[in-house]
Amino acid sequence: MDVFDVWLEALTAKQSLLFCIICKRLTERNIRYVLTTRRYDYVISLLKKQNINFIPFGRYGGLTKEEKLEASIKRMYKLFNFFRKNLPRVHVSFTSPDSTRVAYGLGIPIILLTDSPHSKIVNRLTLPLANKIIIPKCTYEEFLKYRIRGETEIISFNGVFEIIWTKNFKPKKKILGKLKPYSYVILRLEETKASYYPMRKSPTYMDFIIDYLLDRGVKILLYPRYSDQKAHIQNKYKNFLNKLLVIPRYATDLQTLEYYSLMVITGGTSIAHEASLLGVPSITLFPYLLSVTRYIIQQGFPLFKPTSKEEILDLIQDILENNSSYRIKEEELTHLQDKMENPLNLILENIRTYIE
Repeated sequence: MDVFDVWLEALTAKQSLLFCIICKRLTERNIRYVLTTRRYDYVISLLKKQNINFIPFGRYGGLTKEEKLEASIKRMYKLFNFFRKNLPRVHVSFTSPDSTRVAYGLGIPIILLTDSPHSKIVNRLTLPLANKIIIPKCTYEEFLKYRIRGETEIISFNGVFEIIWTKNFKPKKKILGKLKPYSYVILRLEETKASYYPMRKSPTYMDFIIDYLLDRGVKILLYPRYSDQKAHIQNKYKNFLNKLLVIPRYATDLQTLEYYSLMVITGGTSIAHEASLLGVPSITLFPYLLSVTRYIIQQGFPLFKPTSKEEILDLIQDILENNSSYRIKEEELTHLQDKMENPLNLILENIRTYIE
């Protein structure tokens, strides 16, 4: 069996982007790592595209507490059996309850990265077990409400995690294929099954946006999160599929697609944060105004948080009609990005403290 210095866990597309970069930097330093994940969303295809070695354990739990708990127990058991006789020197995750619990039980030091004080259940399950927690400074006060052990070191940085892969980003236009630049909107459906998301009966509440864009002949690249969302869209909009409405089958260079889009709209936050840091007008419809969202807006990036349907549609129409005035030009974008602290070296330095 291989011996690993670092055990990383990536559970979402955002986490995959982050940990792929960390993995490559660890490889450059001849530090042996293992990356674990689960079968969910576009994560597997994204990791394959990045040519990163990974091991999938288990799947996403689903909607109910029972489903989440069952999937978590099965996953923890598999992780436990894999690592019990081969203990890495440190574990790093974006507050993964499964891997954090297993690492703690096996006595592996834990570094947690997080920007989500709103994720109350996950934070209660993970933060008390950490040796170190790395967070954006704008979230610091909110994290203090959790019962974190006195010996746990909380490390903050003056920026956001997304700056790691958006700063100095160079789009690859050939990725577009037959897509014309600035001719489409990227739409990411909401995370209705997340523990912190308000319960909703419908797979998505974003149909009114899809209807609005299709009525105006605007092409949509739509990214569902769950199988029921995908089935709903395929059934309701079957006459538009693969014409004005496209559901990508696999992960691709999403950042390039964002860069050349008219705008990005999401029921979550990550893709809107990311795209706005690329200078692209972005709309988040997340139910709450998060500290990271507020911080990015305050820094001058084109990120918007409308509330009512009327406000949402008015903003979409204005961005369609005046797109160039909403976009940030390269020189100004570089200036705004430079004001943010890139936490990559901070993360790597804290990993090294456990393996050198």
